Amino acid sequence: MTATDELTGGRLEEAADLVRKSHRIAIFSHVNPDGDSIGVGLGLKRGLATLGKEADFVISDPVPEVFEYLPSVESVLHDLPGGQYDLMLVADCGDIHRVGRIYHDNEERFLAAKILNLDHHDSNTCFGLVNYVDVTAASSSELAFRLLEQLGADVDGGTATDLLTGIINDTGSFQHSNTDAKVLQVAAELRKRGADLELAAFEMFRAKPLSTAKLWGLILSTLHLDDQRRIAWAYMTPEMAEKAGATTDESEGLVDYMSGIREADLAAFLKEKEPGNVRVSLRSHGIDCSRICAHFGGGGHIRAAGATINATIAEAEQLITAVFDDQIQTADS
Repeated sequence: MTATDELTGGRLEEAADLVRKSHRIAIFSHVNPDGDSIGVGLGLKRGLATLGKEADFVISDPVPEVFEYLPSVESVLHDLPGGQYDLMLVADCGDIHRVGRIYHDNEERFLAAKILNLDHHDSNTCFGLVNYVDVTAASSSELAFRLLEQLGADVDGGTATDLLTGIINDTGSFQHSNTDAKVLQVAAELRKRGADLELAAFEMFRAKPLSTAKLWGLILSTLHLDDQRRIAWAYMTPEMAEKAGATTDESEGLVDYMSGIREADLAAFLKEKEPGNVRVSLRSHGIDCSRICAHFGGGGHIRAAGATINATIAEAEQLITAVFDDQIQTADS
């Protein structure tokens, strides 16, 4: 097995064999969940159940309201059940620590377990016993479909909807440059299996309660442009969400809207979760967002990445600007 095989999906059969030999499986994904992390976990849980596997999907943070339409979302757990698992399947995480609280509260159980690492991030540290990592894949949900197919699992309409949601999430509804022929073929196959594209598209991109519209208005009122660096900034505080009668999750998708600003090459959305703790979401049209976020212990892709910074909103903006100047502008000069 070559280094190239290690990062381009060459271990699919090894991954399938590890799953075949396991009965009780725990599935995990990353903190601050998105459509791919939730879609891949639910899709795997449902698909593995058709093979007689006992599978739990466990994540550290709540499911954002926008993804509550997903089939079997009510089965998501936020604490790891007791007892021994034959396999820990970690999906859509470039590093094991991206699992968050669940990993840190159960580190000894993870260290003692067999770990299957399923991911598509080029920053993946290959932390598993088997690493089914393919950096050419558009999403982890795409890889999950390949794995379920290799296992002969039954992918029904609900499972297909979960996986298609992950693909839609990470391709920006098939608008990003990672939308290649392979992922379109998988999406087409999921549609054949009954994936509800209309539901996913409506819930993810169109359906919004009044509180969300009010919250976006408040956030966009903070919008400002760094003309020199071509960075568009906006922020949100818990008080803004309270004023709008919204949850903080209702800001989901706003940074993608910001990325369409013609005068900016980089969109930066700073969400204060609590005083001194800011969640950063970056989007770009070529600037390497993952390099910036990696400096703060985060991760992602070239055009979309995130991190958490222990600072005020103003301090976080200054810190990101400093990293941008050091890593991005210096590299381009």
